Amino acid sequence: MKSLLILSAFVLVVIVVIVFRIFDCQITDKEAIKLAKNFYSKMGVDYTTEPVLEPISLGKLVAFGPKSKVLTDDEINKKIVTVINCESGEVAHFANHGLLYETLGKYTETIDNKKQIIKWPPILSEHKAKEILQSLAQKIDLPQDVEYSDLRLDKDNAIWTAHWKRKLNGIPYENDYVNVSIMATDGRFYGFNKWLKGKPCPTGVKISQDEAIKTAYERFADFFPKEKWSKNKDKFELKSAELKIVQDKSLWQKVLGLSGNSRLAWVVVYDTKPGMETETIEILRKDQSFIKVDAISKAIISTEINVVP
Repeated sequence: MKSLLILSAFVLVVIVVIVFRIFDCQITDKEAIKLAKNFYSKMGVDYTTEPVLEPISLGKLVAFGPKSKVLTDDEINKKIVTVINCESGEVAHFANHGLLYETLGKYTETIDNKKQIIKWPPILSEHKAKEILQSLAQKIDLPQDVEYSDLRLDKDNAIWTAHWKRKLNGIPYENDYVNVSIMATDGRFYGFNKWLKGKPCPTGVKISQDEAIKTAYERFADFFPKEKWSKNKDKFELKSAELKIVQDKSLWQKVLGLSGNSRLAWVVVYDTKPGMETETIEILRKDQSFIKVDAISKAIISTEINVVP
């Protein structure tokens, strides 16, 4: 009994140490507030109240990870949300919801006291939006390993967003990116995201694309019962097979939003052929399926098959 108590106490101490290391942030609340206000000043953000720290919640942990401090300008309305990354000491996310609400309210009309419609004024051209966004990006001082990717317009909210993708030796990190957003009506700064979780890794390819596709195809086919696969195999096709630097995460790392180990992989995508989405027999296609094959060892890193057999 005594040995069991000692073991239980030891396990509890280990758990406490691990949790402390996961959630430990070297940036104080005061420093986080100062970092946020410096960012506002640099980006020309108008704010009327002192930023305040948000308490830890499950939603924030899932959205931003444990190594973050979340600030808002208003504990109730949360018009401005700013996230400080504890590891880099930089702003990782910013959204001026108050500016969006103000813009939507300005151009929303109510008809017969019921139906609301939005009548946008002429919005900024793609050329002008790109010019403004690149100017804002220079103020933010983007990392050297990101490359401009594209510009997208959210027509529902009248927001232009420019995207930059992070690369290593010309190979993109799977989910690492930076984006900057402005209101498409007047060019005012709306939002910013910097998601850089990948780590440098060897980029020498040893497994060819054809080998990776063959390996992924075998795994995809093995997912189905043989009889169902024979009825449906001609309805699926290869959509893409691209080299990317992916995050290899354990279950706990995924749950806690922690970084994993970066690996070079072929990301192989399968899906139904055009027009075959509802033509499968005795199975339900939900979305594209992804199989990641290590580009050095040919091992399957992860499988995400979005089909219900």
